[in-house]
Formats: sequence, C-alpha cells, structure tokens
Amino acid sequence: PEERVLRAEDQAENPTIRLAGVLPVFGRTPDAVTNMAKAGTLIARAGEVVAGGLAELPSGTAALAPEAGVIPLQPLRRLAPSLEEARGLLADAAAVLVASPTRGLLRSVAQAQAELVVQLDRAERAITAAAALSRVLPPYLGGEGTRRYFLAAQNPAELRGTGGFIGAYAIVTVRGGELELGDFRPIDTLPDVPPGRIEPPNPDYAARYDAFGGAGFWRNINMTADFPSAAVAIERLYEEVRGVRLDGAMAADPMALAALMEAAGGVTVPGTDRTLDAETAVAFLANEAYAVFPDSRTRKSILGDVAEAVLDRFLEGGFPGGPAGAARALVEAGADGHLLLHSAHPREQAGFVRAGVAGALGGAGGDYLAVVANNAAANKIDFYARRSIRYEVRLGAEGSATGDLTVTLENPAPRSGPPAYVIGPYSDEFEAGENASILDVYCSRACGLERVAVDGKTAIAGAASELGHVVFTNEVRLESGATRTLEYRRSLPAAWEGDDSAGVYRLTFRGQPTIRPTPLLVDIRVPEGTEIVRASPRMQVSGGRAVWEGTAGDLMTFEVEFQRPALSRMWRDVVRFLSRPVG
Repeated sequence: PEERVLRAEDQAENPTIRLAGVLPVFGRTPDAVTNMAKAGTLIARAGEVVAGGLAELPSGTAALAPEAGVIPLQPLRRLAPSLEEARGLLADAAAVLVASPTRGLLRSVAQAQAELVVQLDRAERAITAAAALSRVLPPYLGGEGTRRYFLAAQNPAELRGTGGFIGAYAIVTVRGGELELGDFRPIDTLPDVPPGRIEPPNPDYAARYDAFGGAGFWRNINMTADFPSAAVAIERLYEEVRGVRLDGAMAADPMALAALMEAAGGVTVPGTDRTLDAETAVAFLANEAYAVFPDSRTRKSILGDVAEAVLDRFLEGGFPGGPAGAARALVEAGADGHLLLHSAHPREQAGFVRAGVAGALGGAGGDYLAVVANNAAANKIDFYARRSIRYEVRLGAEGSATGDLTVTLENPAPRSGPPAYVIGPYSDEFEAGENASILDVYCSRACGLERVAVDGKTAIAGAASELGHVVFTNEVRLESGATRTLEYRRSLPAAWEGDDSAGVYRLTFRGQPTIRPTPLLVDIRVPEGTEIVRASPRMQVSGGRAVWEGTAGDLMTFEVEFQRPALSRMWRDVVRFLSRPVG
C-alpha cells in the first residue's frame, strides 16, 4: 500500500500538475492532492509499522487475546514501541491535513479530503488509546506484583455523576495478568462514616458533595462527574472501613457487560431459564431483574454471578469475532464511558487519561460543556429517561461568544406495573413514576450565566465550581409522561483564540453514560465577516456556520478555524501597520 501512495505522491509533485495550480478552474486543488498523498504515505507507513509489530508476536493478533483466564502481558509490552511509532506517524499525517487548503478545490477532491480527515481522526484516536494502554496495562494487571482493585457495579437506571448508582461491588485481585474476581456484595454491607473523617479527593469535592454524605457515604460517593475524584474517595473510604489499601478502582455498567457478551457470547441467569446476550442484557440487568428477583440481596448476588460468568467467558478466549473483536469491544466500552479505570499509581493513571478510559472531566480551556444528572428520587426511573442537548454558539469579537444551551428531558416511565423499587415512590415526597434529579451544567472557568428558563419561564440556577469549571445547578422534577425544556444563555469572554483577522474556537463536550443515548447538536457560527477554513471531522460547513449532529460520546472535541477573506486581511494588516506610532 505504501508503494502505491508514494507513487501518487510523486505524481502529485509532477510539474505539470503543479502548473495547473495557477489556473483558476483548479484553484488550490493540486496543493490538496499533494497533501493527501503525503498524509497517505504516513498513514500507510503507520499501518505497516503496526503490522510489523504484530508479525513479531508468536501468533500475531491472537497473542493479545485472553486465554485460559489470563490476559497476556508480554505481547502488550512487545507491541508498545510499534504502536507509539504509529501514533507519531498518524499525528504527522493529521498535521499535514490540517495545513491543507479546504477552499478553492474541485468538488471530488474536497470530498475525498474530508473523508480522509474523518478516517484519520478515527484511526488516530484508536492508535493513541492502544499505545497508551499497551504501556500501562501490564503493570496495572499485575505484571510487577499483585494488585487489588475495587470494582464498582454502576446502574445508570439510577443516575450518578460517573454513570450510575453503585449497588454492588467486588474486589479484583490481579497477578501476572490473571484476574481473580471476589464475590459481589451489596454496597450497603460496607459501613459509612462521617465525610469529614475521609480526606476528600479535592476541596471542590468536599464543598459540593459533603452535604450528600461526600467521601464517607457509599450511595452518593460518585455524584461527581469526575471518575478520578470518585475513585480516590472510594479507595480512601474502603481503606478506612476495611483496613485494606487498594491500587485503584474500576467501574462497569450493564452496557460494558453487553459489550463483553458481544465478543464472547451470552450467559444463563442462575435459577432461571433466561439466557442473556448483547441485545437483552441491558434491559434485564437495569430493569427486568427487579421483578424477577424482588429480594434485593438475592438479586445482587445473582447479578454478581452473571457478571462473573461473563468475565470468565471473556477471559477464557475463543471469541467468535476473533481477538480483534474482543479488543474492539473493550475499547468501545471504555470510549463510551461504560468501563472506567483508575490507578493509584500516577504514571498509569496518566496513561488511562490519554487512552480516554479514565472518566476525567477534562480541561477547562476554551469552551466547555457537560450536562450531568444525579437521581434524587432513589428509584430506577432513569432506565426510561430520554434527553437531548442542543448547543448554539455565536462567536463575537476579541475571543468572546454567547452559547445558547437547550436541554430537553422526557419521562415516559409508567405510573404502575413495575415494582415500587423501580418506579417509586421512595417516600411521600414523590409520586410513582416521577423522575427527580439534580441537573448540573458545567462550563469553562470564566463562563457566566445570563439567563436560565424552564419551559419558557425564567428560573434561578445555583452556582458552584469544580476542578476549574463553573457549574450551574437546577433541581428538576418530571411526573410520568412529562417533558421539561431547560434553556441556558452562557456568556463566554474567552471562548476562542486569535485576533480580528483569524481565530480558532474549541469546544470540549463531556457526556454522561446513560441507558438511552443522548442526541447532541452543536451549531457554531463564526464572527461576522469571517469564513470557516477548517472544522472537525463530521461537521457540516456552510458559509460561516459549522454543525455537528449525532449521539453524544463520553469525551468529544469540536474545533473550528476561521479567518477573514484574503483581501480583507491584507487591508486590515495595512491599516494596523499605518496605525502604529512612529519613533
């Protein structure tokens, strides 16, 4: 493949083709073709580097797959240098395409370049994650000695900041890639302590969550949307109440188990004739099981057996889709926030952040958006909940912007039928089928709130800060069948970088793992008089507007680069030069 790409690159440098660039009909097309050829060469070389690394393993990709209950560590170590080299080559290819012209191109070339950018973006993210994990997973999985981790079973049917209520837990012991999963136990078998007795993971955590029990209360310990903070609190509280120091924490939800089933096959629910697979697991584990097993402790014990059976089958190997399918299932579960990893060892934790499996809030630079709900009704009603997010950004002068956020919440939960454990009410304060939540909207550090409205009526939002973010909070209650629309107008004094001739706007979006995927629309309009010269993959660009529409992910970045037309920039530069004082 690389030879064909090199041939294309040579042809793109042909003087005849370069001469065509001076003809108006071709515009900047030859430059774009040349850059695509150069990027293609780098991409092909990255592929060959990875293929070469895999070829050096005893049995190729099969060497990376779990077998007989053990995750092989040595092949990961051997493959790490190749993955890191490939990551660097793909980064170089991305830099070439970023510098490539996007205007003045023949339509077919513009379409080909846009598609290449999308494919490269996916490949770069996958290789970056793989390179990071190949270096940190061997020690994390006991390659340098025995490790112990807290495994939190999260249920997004009762939302918490990191994904879901931790109803059960197990301790995972790892030695040389061999995982030993302890019994799953209900979370209420662990004692709580006053929050002040546990050192909080950070001052903001204590200020925001101590009122709900904070780092001393297992049921609310993960109200924060930042999993590293929740994990540190878990590790410290477990050491306090059990006297055991842990090496980190993991969190998984029913969607993570479904991903493992997709790779390894289904399992039978103990005590029933019910077989779960990737299609049926989430509905059963997050909802139907409450009717099948009314007793809480029995249910959690049996669901723990299900989780153990799924993990055992995955670790035994022999995947229908092969080792690549198994790896893809794990990567996708991590990328979507359904499988989260934390290490008490800083170098490993940094690797998890780079790989996108840490569940961290992310940086607060530029513009930032996260919409996070915590269930306040102590029911499992979030199994039914639906929400959508629309964010319209209008860039102004000198780095400023206005962001109009619309969050639509729907509660199609039934008033009767499922057990009260699912639809409530937990107390007289609520009704059966009611969804009550604490809704947090995260913003960048300098963000301000000009207006908030609920169903068109002006409302008030509380304000706090967490890890460099401003957080606006509203309590929202929806009876069965109700819909609420919340609108926020955000003022952003430092949303983009640049000057009055050109600039770059960046938005970091952090999603919350939910059972029903969240539709997301991002609509960005650049300053008046400028035009978009580059936008993130899959953004539809028309004039001075870039739009992305799809399903919200765990951590997403949108970037738009814009500038004034060439003549306008030249005139502004001349005016700026002549306006400088002499002497």
